[in-house]
Amino acid sequence: MSDHYTVLYEFWKKQMEFEYTREPLIYLDDGRFTISHYKGYLLETYFHAGLNPQLQAFCTMYFPGNPRELVKKFLLHASSEIAHDLLAKEDLLNLGVSPDFIAQQKPLPITNALLGHTAYSIQFKSFLFYLGYLYHLEVAPTTFGEKYNKVLRSIGVNQNAINFLSEHATVDVGHNKLMKDYLDFFIKSKKDLEMVELGIYETCNLHSKMVAEAFLNGEKIFGK
Repeated sequence: MSDHYTVLYEFWKKQMEFEYTREPLIYLDDGRFTISHYKGYLLETYFHAGLNPQLQAFCTMYFPGNPRELVKKFLLHASSEIAHDLLAKEDLLNLGVSPDFIAQQKPLPITNALLGHTAYSIQFKSFLFYLGYLYHLEVAPTTFGEKYNKVLRSIGVNQNAINFLSEHATVDVGHNKLMKDYLDFFIKSKKDLEMVELGIYETCNLHSKMVAEAFLNGEKIFGK
């Protein structure tokens, strides 16, 4: 059996190396990252993560042949993501952001674009595209989680305000094992693999832009 997970990891890593050379994402490495940037990230993640379980469940409508055991596994995975958006909200509250302020905010257009593009791609490209989307979201925290936890602590963020990242840096290790099952079950050809790669490529691009705009929005609404 081909090790699709490892092949895709090399593809994903190369894409992410490119994405994180852009400003303001480079702030994470050059010392310019601030708590305002982090607050902006958390706010946008709150909006994005709130719809991820529904999007994952939606994808199962397009699984060929109705593979019941795989559907069950996929939906259990999706249900485990429910309320993870509230971890990001809790982090914001612990950083002193008021609940009323959060309630008044709306997602940035790029966040809606990321979610909408993924839903469109499931329907009109392939459900395999979604596996690329999911791959990125599961692999990124386990790859970068420890590094960014250190960055946050270095700028004075307490551990009680790093719940979202800490949770995903640990829980997503198990989810990565599920990803291997999904990939091995569904990828039957080079064309299938290329569709997952397309999902990774476009998600890396759009999600990185979402994070970048979240940083800038953080400067705007929380101050530099």
